[in-house]
Amino acid sequence: MDLLKKLMFISSVTVIVKIFGFVKDIILANCFGANNLTDCFFNSFKIINLFRKVLAEGIFYQLLVPTLIEHKKNNSINNTNIFIKKIVGFLILLTLFIIITCFILSKHIVSFMNPGYRSIYKINKTIELFIILLPYIFISSFVSLTTSIFNVYNSFIISSLTPIIINILSILFVLTEFFNKSIIILPLSLLIGGIIQLIIHIIYIKKKININLYPIIDLKDNNIVKFYKSTKSVIFHSFINQSSIILNTILSSFLGSGSVSWIYYSDKIMEFNSGILGVSLSTMILPILSKNYNNIKEYSNVLDWGIKLGIIFSVPLLILILILSKHIIMSLFYYGNFSYFDVEMTKNSLISYSIGLISIVLSKILISAFNARKDSITPLKLSIVTIAISQLINLLLISFKHIGLSLSISINSILYFLFLIIYLVKKKIYITNYNWLDLAKKILISSFCMIVILLFLIKYIYIYYYDNCFIRIFKLLFLIISGLSTYLISLYLNDIKPNDFIFYQ
Repeated sequence: MDLLKKLMFISSVTVIVKIFGFVKDIILANCFGANNLTDCFFNSFKIINLFRKVLAEGIFYQLLVPTLIEHKKNNSINNTNIFIKKIVGFLILLTLFIIITCFILSKHIVSFMNPGYRSIYKINKTIELFIILLPYIFISSFVSLTTSIFNVYNSFIISSLTPIIINILSILFVLTEFFNKSIIILPLSLLIGGIIQLIIHIIYIKKKININLYPIIDLKDNNIVKFYKSTKSVIFHSFINQSSIILNTILSSFLGSGSVSWIYYSDKIMEFNSGILGVSLSTMILPILSKNYNNIKEYSNVLDWGIKLGIIFSVPLLILILILSKHIIMSLFYYGNFSYFDVEMTKNSLISYSIGLISIVLSKILISAFNARKDSITPLKLSIVTIAISQLINLLLISFKHIGLSLSISINSILYFLFLIIYLVKKKIYITNYNWLDLAKKILISSFCMIVILLFLIKYIYIYYYDNCFIRIFKLLFLIISGLSTYLISLYLNDIKPNDFIFYQ
């Protein structure tokens, strides 16, 4: 199997999904700008997203994929299908418990996460949006379950394409006049888009993989009991990993109006880059690593390939953000109610975020290496140490306001990556024979060429004086394509050929 082709497909689809997401955010920034109202929505969604990440990236990504691979390998198709149905039943009970608990404690949860809010209106609006979004915990968790099944059965098409639905609906909802551009259209679009996405997943799994997801409630089954016990450490681990987000959310509530929104918009740009590489690579190599975790040589070869591509392609993305940050933000968001001051504040946050881009991408790949071995304890311990250090730094950086919060996330990701790679190498879990020094030299030369070209072009290509979105984006794309082309050509001239990106399993 050529992993490069699969990576190119997943990355290409991710780009399409993110483009639709940017269109949504462009319209969102145009309609609402960056103010108290958008801060309320982003903070309420951030709390919901915390639970989604614990369930999706915790239970289903870290635990369910390796478990299903092993179960599928050692059991009949019928037994595996029954096990999946029991997992569905367990998921329903778990998410309903979380949703009901969050509804009852909604006021206390919002107040705890936003202690800096002094406006009664701001608190009540955040609570209102939080309650509306609660069903999204169930929807997104079920989507993650079906996506895990797709990954186990090497089917990536539907799960990669369906997120476009949510973005398209968000765009249509914001453009409608039925709600008079009320902020409530944002959570409604997420819920409706998620339901449609889930229905498509269920239908596709039934028709193409021949698995009926009708739930079976059987908490006494030994496999379910074992799975349930495993979820405890994974949930705890996930909450620890997300604790920096929790602390940042708490601290951001003390900052001025618009701060949360500036962080959100810069974070969306970062997600675009880390999603293309980090998520695509980690999602793709996890099943391969899970099959070869007892074969250190093959296991290390897969990691070598993933890390190499992660570095090669994240470096030029970092350069683009550092040099073109203002161009990017003005092209995407500088319209309507999004002011020039918002541009400057978002730019500062984006630059601070970008420092940790490479480590964010590589950490996602390394986490797959641990998940493949069903080792959730080691990343947990390393994460606790990382967060403890970074939060001490965070308290020192809070004087820089939203910029300090963004910078603390970068520092956290760098420390976490270093701890992960040192552990894997020291324990001889990952044994590499790749010439990383030679690769570093070639990347440095190519990066220098890219920087020279970009600095030259931005002297003559202006986007600030154009209000037309299409002209701005066209000029931005020209700069991006010119920079990336220079980088790739330089790599080729430095003897990094297309065949170096190919890995067969």
